[in-house]
Amino acid sequence: MISDSEAISYEFATGPDLYALCQEAAKARDNAWGKQLTYSKKCLYP
Repeated sequence: MISDSEAISYEFATGPDLYALCQEAAKARDNAWGKQLTYSKKCLYP
């Protein structure tokens, strides 16, 4: 998890900084939920 000050510093991230942020976010997501993909037939996005 990143600190509040780190989160604020990434507010306008571009290039390698944005890529690093996305990698950390993906890692946190995968640790919490795994890589299983689900869907619902009741949900329709046109």
